Amino acid sequence: MKELFVSNKRYRLFLIGVVVSNAGDYVDDIAFAQLVYSITKSTLFSSYVFAVKIVFSFLNILSATLVDKWNKKKLLTLSCLLQGCLIVCLIFSYKIGILSTPLLLTFVTLQAIFSSFAKPAQTAILPLIVETEDLVEARAQISIADQFIQIVSYAGAGAMIAAIGISGALMVDVISFGVIALLFSFIKIREEITPIKSFGEFSRNVTEGFVFVKSQKVIIIVLLLTFFGNFLVTPIDSLMPAYTSQVKYPETYFSFYMTVMAVGGICGGFFVTKMQKVITKGVLFSMGYLIGAVSMILLQFPEELLYFCSAYSMGISISIVSILNASIIQILTPKEMTARVFSIFKCISFTASPLGILIAGMLGEIVFMRWIYGIYGVAMLALTLLSLKFCHIK
Repeated sequence: MKELFVSNKRYRLFLIGVVVSNAGDYVDDIAFAQLVYSITKSTLFSSYVFAVKIVFSFLNILSATLVDKWNKKKLLTLSCLLQGCLIVCLIFSYKIGILSTPLLLTFVTLQAIFSSFAKPAQTAILPLIVETEDLVEARAQISIADQFIQIVSYAGAGAMIAAIGISGALMVDVISFGVIALLFSFIKIREEITPIKSFGEFSRNVTEGFVFVKSQKVIIIVLLLTFFGNFLVTPIDSLMPAYTSQVKYPETYFSFYMTVMAVGGICGGFFVTKMQKVITKGVLFSMGYLIGAVSMILLQFPEELLYFCSAYSMGISISIVSILNASIIQILTPKEMTARVFSIFKCISFTASPLGILIAGMLGEIVFMRWIYGIYGVAMLALTLLSLKFCHIK
Protein backbone atom coordinates (compact mmCIF):
# COMPACT_ATOMS: atom_id res chain seq x y z
CA MET A 1 0.00 0.00 0.00
CA LYS A 2 2.90 2.35 0.69
CA GLU A 3 4.37 1.97 -2.83
CA LEU A 4 2.24 4.76 -4.29
CA PHE A 5 3.14 7.13 -1.46
CA VAL A 6 6.87 6.37 -1.78
CA SER A 7 7.15 6.33 -5.58
CA ASN A 8 4.94 9.29 -6.51
CA LYS A 9 6.36 12.55 -5.11
CA ARG A 10 3.48 14.67 -6.39
CA TYR A 11 0.93 12.43 -4.73
CA ARG A 12 3.01 12.37 -1.54
CA LEU A 13 2.92 16.17 -1.33
CA PHE A 14 -0.78 16.14 -2.17
CA LEU A 15 -1.63 13.62 0.57
CA ILE A 16 0.40 15.44 3.22
CA GLY A 17 -1.26 18.70 2.21
CA VAL A 18 -4.76 17.19 2.42
CA VAL A 19 -4.01 15.66 5.84
CA VAL A 20 -2.71 18.96 7.21
CA SER A 21 -5.66 20.85 5.74
CA ASN A 22 -8.22 18.42 7.17
CA ALA A 23 -6.57 18.49 10.59
CA GLY A 24 -6.94 22.26 10.65
CA ASP A 25 -10.54 22.02 9.42
CA TYR A 26 -11.55 19.55 12.15
CA VAL A 27 -10.08 21.75 14.90
CA ASP A 28 -11.78 24.74 13.26
CA ASP A 29 -15.13 22.89 13.31
CA ILE A 30 -15.07 22.76 17.09
CA ALA A 31 -13.53 26.18 17.73
CA PHE A 32 -15.64 28.04 15.20
CA ALA A 33 -18.90 26.50 16.44
CA GLN A 34 -18.05 27.72 19.95
CA LEU A 35 -17.10 31.16 18.63
CA VAL A 36 -20.34 31.54 16.67
CA TYR A 37 -22.52 30.73 19.65
CA SER A 38 -20.47 32.85 22.06
CA ILE A 39 -20.95 35.88 19.78
CA THR A 40 -24.56 35.37 18.60
CA LYS A 41 -26.05 33.55 21.62
CA SER A 42 -28.52 32.19 19.04
CA THR A 43 -29.13 28.68 17.80
CA LEU A 44 -30.68 30.22 14.67
CA PHE A 45 -27.50 32.04 13.72
CA SER A 46 -25.43 29.03 14.73
CA SER A 47 -27.46 26.91 12.30
CA TYR A 48 -26.60 29.38 9.52
CA VAL A 49 -23.02 28.13 9.63
CA PHE A 50 -24.27 24.70 8.53
CA ALA A 51 -27.03 26.01 6.27
CA VAL A 52 -24.63 28.11 4.20
CA LYS A 53 -22.55 25.01 3.51
CA ILE A 54 -25.66 23.30 2.12
CA VAL A 55 -26.40 26.31 -0.10
CA PHE A 56 -22.88 26.39 -1.49
CA SER A 57 -22.94 22.65 -2.16
CA PHE A 58 -25.40 23.56 -4.92
CA LEU A 59 -23.41 26.60 -6.09
CA ASN A 60 -20.32 24.37 -6.32
CA ILE A 61 -21.62 23.26 -9.70
CA LEU A 62 -21.03 26.79 -10.98
CA SER A 63 -17.65 27.30 -9.32
CA ALA A 64 -16.52 23.81 -10.42
CA THR A 65 -17.13 24.82 -14.04
CA LEU A 66 -14.57 27.59 -13.60
CA VAL A 67 -12.20 25.21 -11.81
CA ASP A 68 -12.22 22.85 -14.81
CA LYS A 69 -11.16 25.73 -17.07
CA TRP A 70 -8.63 27.51 -14.84
CA ASN A 71 -5.21 26.58 -13.46
CA LYS A 72 -6.25 24.25 -10.64
CA LYS A 73 -2.97 24.41 -8.76
CA LYS A 74 -2.91 28.22 -8.66
CA LEU A 75 -6.61 28.35 -7.85
CA LEU A 76 -6.26 25.96 -4.92
CA THR A 77 -3.19 27.78 -3.59
CA LEU A 78 -4.91 31.16 -3.84
CA SER A 79 -8.10 29.85 -2.20
CA CYS A 80 -6.13 28.46 0.74
CA LEU A 81 -4.21 31.71 1.23
CA LEU A 82 -7.43 33.74 1.09
CA GLN A 83 -9.12 31.46 3.61
CA GLY A 84 -6.12 31.78 5.92
CA CYS A 85 -6.14 35.59 5.63
CA LEU A 86 -9.88 35.64 6.27
CA ILE A 87 -9.48 33.69 9.53
CA VAL A 88 -6.66 36.04 10.62
CA CYS A 89 -9.05 38.98 10.11
CA LEU A 90 -11.71 37.07 12.07
CA ILE A 91 -9.33 36.47 14.98
CA PHE A 92 -8.21 40.11 14.97
CA SER A 93 -11.82 41.32 15.01
CA TYR A 94 -12.58 38.96 17.89
CA LYS A 95 -9.53 40.07 19.87
CA ILE A 96 -10.26 43.80 19.63
CA GLY A 97 -13.93 43.27 20.43
CA ILE A 98 -15.59 44.40 17.17
CA LEU A 99 -16.80 40.98 16.01
CA SER A 100 -20.56 41.39 15.69
CA THR A 101 -23.19 38.98 14.38
CA PRO A 102 -23.44 40.63 10.90
CA LEU A 103 -19.64 40.66 10.57
CA LEU A 104 -19.43 37.05 11.68
CA LEU A 105 -22.03 35.95 9.12
CA THR A 106 -20.07 37.86 6.45
CA PHE A 107 -16.94 35.91 7.39
CA VAL A 108 -18.87 32.62 7.21
CA THR A 109 -20.25 33.43 3.77
CA LEU A 110 -16.87 34.48 2.34
CA GLN A 111 -15.29 31.35 3.77
CA ALA A 112 -17.93 29.23 2.02
CA ILE A 113 -17.26 31.05 -1.28
CA PHE A 114 -13.50 30.43 -1.11
CA SER A 115 -14.09 26.80 -0.11
CA SER A 116 -16.44 26.33 -3.08
CA PHE A 117 -13.39 26.78 -5.32
CA ALA A 118 -10.83 24.99 -3.14
CA LYS A 119 -12.66 21.66 -2.72
CA PRO A 120 -13.44 21.08 -6.45
CA ALA A 121 -9.86 22.09 -7.33
CA GLN A 122 -8.50 19.57 -4.84
CA THR A 123 -10.71 16.84 -6.32
CA ALA A 124 -9.71 17.72 -9.89
CA ILE A 125 -5.97 17.66 -9.14
CA LEU A 126 -5.86 14.03 -7.94
CA PRO A 127 -6.40 12.36 -11.37
CA LEU A 128 -3.74 14.68 -12.82
CA ILE A 129 -1.05 13.34 -10.50
CA VAL A 130 -2.13 9.70 -10.07
CA GLU A 131 -2.51 7.04 -12.77
CA THR A 132 -6.01 5.65 -13.32
CA GLU A 133 -5.09 2.20 -12.01
CA ASP A 134 -3.88 3.78 -8.74
CA LEU A 135 -6.96 5.93 -8.07
CA VAL A 136 -8.69 3.43 -5.76
CA GLU A 137 -5.53 3.01 -3.67
CA ALA A 138 -5.03 6.78 -3.55
CA ARG A 139 -8.63 7.35 -2.45
CA ALA A 140 -8.29 4.64 0.19
CA GLN A 141 -5.09 6.15 1.59
CA ILE A 142 -6.70 9.59 1.77
CA SER A 143 -9.72 8.09 3.54
CA ILE A 144 -7.57 6.19 6.07
CA ALA A 145 -5.45 9.25 6.82
CA ASP A 146 -8.56 11.39 7.17
CA GLN A 147 -10.12 8.99 9.69
CA PHE A 148 -6.94 9.02 11.80
CA ILE A 149 -6.79 12.81 11.71
CA GLN A 150 -10.49 13.11 12.54
CA ILE A 151 -10.13 10.98 15.66
CA VAL A 152 -7.04 12.87 16.87
CA SER A 153 -8.35 16.33 15.98
CA TYR A 154 -11.78 15.94 17.53
CA ALA A 155 -10.31 14.32 20.64
CA GLY A 156 -7.67 17.03 21.02
CA ALA A 157 -9.70 20.09 19.99
CA GLY A 158 -11.33 20.52 23.39
CA ALA A 159 -8.00 20.31 25.22
CA MET A 160 -6.44 22.67 22.68
CA ILE A 161 -9.18 25.27 23.16
CA ALA A 162 -8.82 24.98 26.93
CA ALA A 163 -5.05 25.50 26.67
CA ILE A 164 -4.73 28.23 24.01
CA GLY A 165 -8.29 29.51 23.64
CA ILE A 166 -10.58 29.77 20.62
CA SER A 167 -8.25 32.21 18.88
CA GLY A 168 -5.29 29.88 19.27
CA ALA A 169 -7.27 26.95 17.91
CA LEU A 170 -8.35 29.03 14.89
CA MET A 171 -4.70 29.95 14.29
CA VAL A 172 -4.01 26.23 13.88
CA ASP A 173 -6.35 26.31 10.88
CA VAL A 174 -4.56 29.41 9.54
CA ILE A 175 -1.25 27.57 9.73
CA SER A 176 -2.75 24.55 7.99
CA PHE A 177 -3.87 26.73 5.07
CA GLY A 178 -0.36 28.16 4.79
CA VAL A 179 1.22 24.70 4.82
CA ILE A 180 -1.08 23.30 2.13
CA ALA A 181 -0.48 26.36 -0.07
CA LEU A 182 3.27 25.85 0.30
CA LEU A 183 3.12 22.11 -0.40
CA PHE A 184 0.92 22.52 -3.47
CA SER A 185 3.26 25.15 -4.88
CA PHE A 186 5.87 22.37 -5.26
CA ILE A 187 3.55 19.99 -7.15
CA LYS A 188 4.21 20.06 -10.90
CA ILE A 189 1.02 19.58 -12.90
CA ARG A 190 0.47 19.56 -16.63
CA GLU A 191 -3.00 20.66 -17.59
CA GLU A 192 -4.76 22.28 -20.50
CA ILE A 193 -6.11 25.69 -19.56
CA THR A 194 -8.90 27.14 -21.71
CA PRO A 195 -10.33 30.21 -19.95
CA ILE A 196 -14.04 30.91 -20.35
CA LYS A 197 -14.48 34.16 -22.28
CA SER A 198 -18.22 34.79 -22.14
CA PHE A 199 -21.31 34.03 -20.09
CA GLY A 200 -22.70 31.98 -22.98
CA GLU A 201 -19.60 29.80 -22.97
CA PHE A 202 -19.86 29.47 -19.19
CA SER A 203 -23.49 28.31 -19.49
CA ARG A 204 -22.56 25.77 -22.15
CA ASN A 205 -19.83 24.35 -19.93
CA VAL A 206 -22.21 24.03 -16.97
CA THR A 207 -24.71 22.24 -19.20
CA GLU A 208 -21.95 20.04 -20.61
CA GLY A 209 -21.35 18.59 -17.15
CA PHE A 210 -25.01 17.60 -16.73
CA VAL A 211 -25.15 16.19 -20.26
CA PHE A 212 -22.09 14.03 -19.59
CA VAL A 213 -23.50 12.67 -16.32
CA LYS A 214 -26.82 11.93 -18.02
CA SER A 215 -25.06 10.01 -20.80
CA GLN A 216 -23.11 7.73 -18.44
CA LYS A 217 -25.26 4.83 -17.26
CA VAL A 218 -22.81 3.64 -14.58
CA ILE A 219 -22.38 7.14 -13.13
CA ILE A 220 -26.17 7.56 -12.97
CA ILE A 221 -26.48 4.21 -11.18
CA VAL A 222 -23.71 5.07 -8.69
CA LEU A 223 -25.29 8.47 -8.13
CA LEU A 224 -28.72 7.01 -7.39
CA LEU A 225 -27.29 4.31 -5.13
CA THR A 226 -25.26 6.91 -3.24
CA PHE A 227 -28.30 9.17 -2.92
CA PHE A 228 -30.42 6.46 -1.29
CA GLY A 229 -27.44 5.19 0.71
CA ASN A 230 -26.91 8.67 2.18
CA PHE A 231 -30.64 8.86 2.92
CA LEU A 232 -30.46 5.66 4.96
CA VAL A 233 -27.13 6.23 6.71
CA THR A 234 -27.39 9.88 7.82
CA PRO A 235 -29.69 9.18 10.84
CA ILE A 236 -26.88 7.08 12.31
CA ASP A 237 -24.98 10.28 13.13
CA SER A 238 -27.83 12.60 13.99
CA LEU A 239 -30.30 10.35 15.81
CA MET A 240 -28.01 7.88 17.55
CA PRO A 241 -28.22 9.87 20.82
CA ALA A 242 -31.98 9.19 20.81
CA TYR A 243 -31.37 5.45 20.27
CA THR A 244 -28.75 5.41 23.04
CA SER A 245 -31.20 7.06 25.42
CA GLN A 246 -34.09 4.75 24.51
CA VAL A 247 -32.08 1.59 25.17
CA LYS A 248 -30.81 3.18 28.42
CA TYR A 249 -27.10 3.24 27.62
CA PRO A 250 -24.88 5.89 29.28
CA GLU A 251 -24.68 9.17 27.33
CA THR A 252 -20.95 8.65 26.77
CA TYR A 253 -21.74 5.62 24.60
CA PHE A 254 -22.60 7.86 21.67
CA SER A 255 -19.08 9.32 21.53
CA PHE A 256 -17.70 5.80 21.90
CA TYR A 257 -19.93 4.68 19.03
CA MET A 258 -18.58 7.44 16.76
CA THR A 259 -15.00 6.66 17.74
CA VAL A 260 -15.41 2.95 17.00
CA MET A 261 -17.08 3.88 13.71
CA ALA A 262 -14.01 5.95 12.77
CA VAL A 263 -11.78 2.96 13.57
CA GLY A 264 -13.99 0.85 11.32
CA GLY A 265 -13.55 3.46 8.61
CA ILE A 266 -9.78 3.06 8.80
CA CYS A 267 -10.09 -0.72 8.53
CA GLY A 268 -12.49 -0.29 5.61
CA GLY A 269 -9.85 1.70 3.74
CA PHE A 270 -7.27 -1.06 4.20
CA PHE A 271 -9.87 -3.64 3.15
CA VAL A 272 -10.56 -1.81 -0.12
CA THR A 273 -6.88 -1.58 -1.09
CA LYS A 274 -6.42 -5.32 -0.53
CA MET A 275 -9.65 -6.61 -2.05
CA GLN A 276 -9.77 -4.40 -5.16
CA LYS A 277 -7.09 -6.65 -6.65
CA VAL A 278 -9.25 -9.78 -6.38
CA ILE A 279 -12.83 -8.45 -6.49
CA THR A 280 -14.36 -6.16 -9.11
CA LYS A 281 -15.18 -2.62 -8.04
CA GLY A 282 -18.88 -3.23 -8.63
CA VAL A 283 -19.00 -6.23 -6.29
CA LEU A 284 -16.87 -4.43 -3.70
CA PHE A 285 -19.24 -1.45 -3.88
CA SER A 286 -22.18 -3.79 -3.23
CA MET A 287 -20.38 -5.36 -0.28
CA GLY A 288 -20.19 -1.92 1.29
CA TYR A 289 -23.98 -1.67 1.29
CA LEU A 290 -24.36 -5.23 2.58
CA ILE A 291 -22.10 -4.51 5.56
CA GLY A 292 -24.05 -1.31 6.22
CA ALA A 293 -27.34 -3.20 6.16
CA VAL A 294 -26.04 -5.74 8.68
CA SER A 295 -24.78 -2.89 10.85
CA MET A 296 -28.20 -1.23 11.03
CA ILE A 297 -30.04 -4.48 11.60
CA LEU A 298 -27.73 -5.24 14.56
CA LEU A 299 -29.21 -2.18 16.28
CA GLN A 300 -32.50 -4.09 16.51
CA PHE A 301 -30.97 -5.98 19.41
CA PRO A 302 -30.17 -3.77 22.42
CA GLU A 303 -26.99 -5.54 23.47
CA GLU A 304 -23.85 -3.54 24.22
CA LEU A 305 -21.55 -5.82 22.23
CA LEU A 306 -23.81 -5.64 19.17
CA TYR A 307 -24.02 -1.84 19.60
CA PHE A 308 -20.27 -1.50 19.15
CA CYS A 309 -20.14 -4.19 16.46
CA SER A 310 -22.68 -2.06 14.61
CA ALA A 311 -20.44 1.00 14.97
CA TYR A 312 -17.38 -0.87 13.65
CA SER A 313 -19.16 -2.42 10.67
CA MET A 314 -20.89 0.88 9.83
CA GLY A 315 -17.50 2.57 9.66
CA ILE A 316 -16.28 -0.14 7.28
CA SER A 317 -19.41 0.25 5.16
CA ILE A 318 -19.20 4.03 4.83
CA SER A 319 -15.49 3.84 4.03
CA ILE A 320 -15.94 1.22 1.29
CA VAL A 321 -18.86 3.02 -0.36
CA SER A 322 -17.30 6.50 -0.23
CA ILE A 323 -13.96 5.30 -1.61
CA LEU A 324 -15.54 3.25 -4.38
CA ASN A 325 -18.15 5.74 -5.56
CA ALA A 326 -15.52 8.48 -5.83
CA SER A 327 -13.07 6.16 -7.59
CA ILE A 328 -15.64 4.82 -10.06
CA ILE A 329 -16.76 8.31 -11.03
CA GLN A 330 -13.18 9.54 -11.34
CA ILE A 331 -12.23 6.61 -13.56
CA LEU A 332 -15.18 7.20 -15.90
CA THR A 333 -14.86 11.00 -16.09
CA PRO A 334 -12.52 12.86 -18.49
CA LYS A 335 -9.91 14.79 -16.50
CA GLU A 336 -11.03 18.11 -17.95
CA MET A 337 -14.52 17.58 -16.46
CA THR A 338 -13.63 16.14 -13.06
CA ALA A 339 -14.58 19.18 -10.95
CA ARG A 340 -17.96 19.62 -12.64
CA VAL A 341 -18.98 15.96 -12.50
CA PHE A 342 -17.95 15.58 -8.85
CA SER A 343 -19.81 18.74 -7.88
CA ILE A 344 -22.97 17.50 -9.61
CA PHE A 345 -22.56 14.13 -7.89
CA LYS A 346 -22.06 15.67 -4.44
CA CYS A 347 -24.83 18.20 -4.88
CA ILE A 348 -27.46 15.61 -5.80
CA SER A 349 -26.36 12.92 -3.34
CA PHE A 350 -26.02 15.49 -0.52
CA THR A 351 -29.69 16.44 -0.67
CA ALA A 352 -30.55 12.94 0.57
CA SER A 353 -29.01 13.60 3.99
CA PRO A 354 -31.51 16.17 5.35
CA LEU A 355 -34.36 14.11 3.88
CA GLY A 356 -33.17 11.00 5.67
CA ILE A 357 -32.83 12.86 8.98
CA LEU A 358 -36.24 14.53 8.63
CA ILE A 359 -38.17 11.34 7.84
CA ALA A 360 -36.37 9.29 10.49
CA GLY A 361 -36.98 12.08 13.00
CA MET A 362 -40.68 12.13 12.19
CA LEU A 363 -40.91 8.35 12.51
CA GLY A 364 -39.02 8.59 15.80
CA GLU A 365 -41.95 10.46 17.29
CA ILE A 366 -44.10 7.37 16.70
CA VAL A 367 -41.89 4.29 17.11
CA PHE A 368 -38.60 3.38 18.82
CA MET A 369 -35.41 4.29 16.96
CA ARG A 370 -34.27 0.66 16.85
CA TRP A 371 -37.25 -0.21 14.65
CA ILE A 372 -36.46 2.70 12.33
CA TYR A 373 -32.87 1.50 11.99
CA GLY A 374 -34.20 -1.97 11.29
CA ILE A 375 -36.44 -0.66 8.49
CA TYR A 376 -33.57 1.36 7.05
CA GLY A 377 -31.34 -1.72 7.27
CA VAL A 378 -33.77 -3.81 5.23
CA ALA A 379 -33.96 -1.00 2.68
CA MET A 380 -30.16 -1.06 2.47
CA LEU A 381 -30.31 -4.79 1.72
CA ALA A 382 -32.44 -3.84 -1.27
CA LEU A 383 -29.73 -1.35 -2.31
CA THR A 384 -27.20 -4.18 -2.11
CA LEU A 385 -29.22 -6.27 -4.56
CA LEU A 386 -29.75 -3.31 -6.90
CA SER A 387 -26.04 -2.55 -6.81
CA LEU A 388 -25.15 -6.15 -7.69
CA LYS A 389 -27.64 -6.12 -10.55
CA PHE A 390 -26.80 -2.80 -12.17
CA CYS A 391 -23.36 -1.60 -11.07
CA HIS A 392 -20.94 -3.53 -13.31
CA ILE A 393 -17.41 -2.15 -13.39
CA LYS A 394 -14.07 -3.89 -13.15
